[in-house]
Formats: sequence, structure tokens, C-alpha cells
Amino acid sequence: MDKNRTGYKLLKILADGRFHSGQELGRALSITRSGVWKALRQLEKIGIELHAVTGKGYRLPQAIELLDPTVITPYLQPANANQLDELILLTTIDSTNEYLLTLAKLKPAHTLACMAEHQTAGRGTSGRCWISPFGSNIALSLVYHFNKDPSEIIGLSLGIGVAVIKALAQYGITNDVTLKWPNDVLWQQKKLAGILIDLIAESHRRCSVIIGVGLNLYMPAPLGQGITQPWTHLTEITSQPLERNKLAGLLLNELLSTTKTFETLGLSPFLSEWQQRDSMRNQSVTVINAQGEMHGIMQGISAQGELIVQTQQGEIKHFISGEVRLRHSAEDNNILFRGPKL
Repeated sequence: MDKNRTGYKLLKILADGRFHSGQELGRALSITRSGVWKALRQLEKIGIELHAVTGKGYRLPQAIELLDPTVITPYLQPANANQLDELILLTTIDSTNEYLLTLAKLKPAHTLACMAEHQTAGRGTSGRCWISPFGSNIALSLVYHFNKDPSEIIGLSLGIGVAVIKALAQYGITNDVTLKWPNDVLWQQKKLAGILIDLIAESHRRCSVIIGVGLNLYMPAPLGQGITQPWTHLTEITSQPLERNKLAGLLLNELLSTTKTFETLGLSPFLSEWQQRDSMRNQSVTVINAQGEMHGIMQGISAQGELIVQTQQGEIKHFISGEVRLRHSAEDNNILFRGPKL
């Protein structure tokens, strides 16, 4: 949606979450009541929920803070701002990662960041859909070009997890925030943010990576009913009004710092912080991957970012991909392996 279009101007007025009459909106936008109605329908077509009450007017379900580059970019350190070639802010897109996957091929060697008010097909891990209401969360993707072999990028998602932790800490949120291998940020064992890494292998010793981060700021309970894992959002964690652009700026700054550090030093600078925030270390877990399910005690991560699990038979297993879950039932404790028949 073009910022000069009537629909965007209308959205800026409604962003305060208060009622505005059709007459007031028409006067502010210099359009007729019919023009107001058409602009409202335009907002609904891109997935924006509107409340209309006779005698009061129209409003959004809650106030939102629209993305604003003039607020976001001051949070970038000068070196990081110079590193970033372009910041793209979108109203509605299927997926910020998909958008940059296409754009990265058209603009090779450019460091690009993209944020969106709303994603219609946001992707999580294992093909899951990332749910987000309009203008309420942070959907951020960054494309970075590494002078590394794709095999050296294995632990990047762990470094990005530490970057999210650092951004939250700078915002003042530190207690009960942990990390779950390989790409989740938790608060009190509930998912607060997720990380998605898409890799474009170009040649030996060079690859492009699209890093996607979804951070939950506000999620109404009815919208979260379809989510199959425990989840939370920052509105539940802090009683203070959220500054969405500030968080977006802090997060983007940390992502840029992390990619630059990972380029030269790999995962090692992030290992200590990750291990301190490990939500599952020394706990009974189930690892799910293409080979099936494996149960054991999580021993932490390797220097390369692999998950280390000790089986009930005492064998040490390393995993470079998969999903890990806590085990709770006594029945699960008796299972050593579940997978295809050998």
C-alpha cells in the first residue's frame, strides 16, 4: 500500500484505536463519505479487521504503531547502518523471507532488510504457518552474503537467537527468556519468537542467507487458538506500552552485528550466551528428524551448533537438524527409538 494512497492515510488515523466517525474521516482525508467507505473496504481486503458502531464510527480492535523508518534507523549503530544497502517496509506481503529470496537474485551482493505490517503466508519451521495480526508483531527478514561455504552456516540460527536475546535485553526484557535449539526464543517455556534461515548456495566459499525473525508483540487469544504449541507475546510479559519501531530497530541492529561477527568468527562468540540461556540442558527430550524419533538427555550444543543428546544406553548422538521437545510422560521414558521399520 502506497503511503500516499488514501487507504494508508486512513490507516494512520485509525492507528490510535479510537472511534472516528465517517464525517471526521472524510474531512481529514478531503474525500466524500462514499470515498471513506471505499477506503475502509480496501483495508478489509488486505486483512485489516475493523469495528463499526452506529453513532460512533470506525476503529481498529486495538491501537497499532505503524512501521516508520525515521524511528527504526536511529537505533542502528553507524557501522551497521553503513552495512545495510536498503531497508524495505511493506504493508502486506505473503512472506518477507520469500520476498527477499526473489530480490536477492535481482540485487546480488546487496545487504537488504525487509519488514511487513502483515504477512499472509508467514513461514515457521517444519512448514508451519506463522500467525500475526496486522501491525501488531515484528516480521523481519535480512539477506546477507557470506564468504563461507554453506556447510559453515549450520550454527547461524543459534547466533541469531542470541541476537534476539540481546535486543530484548536492550529493551528491558531479560527475566525468564531462554533459547530452544535450533531456532526458538522462549519466555517461561512459551514461544515468544521464531527464526527461519533460508540458504541460497552460490559457489564454493560463498552463499547468501535470508534470516527471518518473527517476534510476538501482541496476539489476541482467539487468533492464537490454532497454534499447536505454548506461545506468548510481549503484551503479556510487560505492562508497559510497547514501542514497536524501537524494538524493530534494536532487533535489526543486532542482526547486522551478528552476521558481521559470524562472518569472521563463526559461532564461537555466541556459544557461552546460548548455553547460559539453554532451556533444555540436562533434561529428558525427544528429537524428531527425518530418521524418526530419538529419546535421551540433552547435553547441550557442540562448537558447530549441533544438538548433543545422550541416549539411555549412554551413547552420545549429534544432530544438525530436527526438532527437539521435552519429554514428560513415563511411557515416553521407556521408548528408545521410534521410526521406520528397519
